[in-house]
Amino acid sequence: MKKILIFISILLVAFSMTACAPKEEKIEITFKQNKPEIDGQLQAFAAAYEAETGVKVNVVSCGGSSCSLGDMLRSDYASGNLPEIFTIDGIEAYNEWAAVISDLSAEKWVNDTDVAFKVNGKVVGFPVNVEGWGMAYNADLLEQAEIDPATLNNYDAYVAAFEKLNSMKVELGIDSVVSMAAGPGMYWVTGHHNFNSLLANGLPYGDLSVTNALLAGNVNAARLDEYADWVNLLFTYADKTVLTTGNYDSQVGAFLNQKAVFLHQGNWVDGNLKDATFDMAFAPH
Repeated sequence: MKKILIFISILLVAFSMTACAPKEEKIEITFKQNKPEIDGQLQAFAAAYEAETGVKVNVVSCGGSSCSLGDMLRSDYASGNLPEIFTIDGIEAYNEWAAVISDLSAEKWVNDTDVAFKVNGKVVGFPVNVEGWGMAYNADLLEQAEIDPATLNNYDAYVAAFEKLNSMKVELGIDSVVSMAAGPGMYWVTGHHNFNSLLANGLPYGDLSVTNALLAGNVNAARLDEYADWVNLLFTYADKTVLTTGNYDSQVGAFLNQKAVFLHQGNWVDGNLKDATFDMAFAPH
């Protein structure tokens, strides 16, 4: 079965193919990835790379609430047309594609990164994306409400801030305190991001103690209760339409249009907020 490279740079894969191919042979590969917000940069890089090497790289971006890369890859597999390179977002996706993923342990770049994706001691993925998520906030609206974002460092502080902001909705011109989406197609917000706070908050990077305990059937009830309280707080102070049926654009749009003070998202929203006219930042949670 053909081996597929994941999470590996276009340059490395294309170079290795160029090195072993006849000069007159036209090389064309496909790279499928799940970050639509960086599609423009990747397309530009692919064009520049083709101009320099002659290797054509077809970049296909599929993500957000309107396109599932996993579904696309399954369709590709069924038709015998898997791309040469594709991204995955963790061990679950790796397990699905393990039979077609190459062992990259011998690649030179392995010594240049501390976050290569490894399974059972074997390097199987090159890290292409490191991001952060949290609670984006409208600094101007917080200032109007006389709330210092530096104080938002624990659950009780968020409760107090949310209650105050909710009481000032008319004065601030907002529809909700938080822009949160948990409807169809937004599983990555609630699952990949929000639920990760239960698994990793307060732990050193790479600490899987909570995850392993859950997999073994051992639940830390106190930690789970704290997480449930946090999710309930977000849902309580969210616009119910955006929460239950909204997509990525409506969730981010509410924050961009200053109809919500907080946005439960990550740094990938930067491109969507380029036209914002207010000061903003991220608070951890």
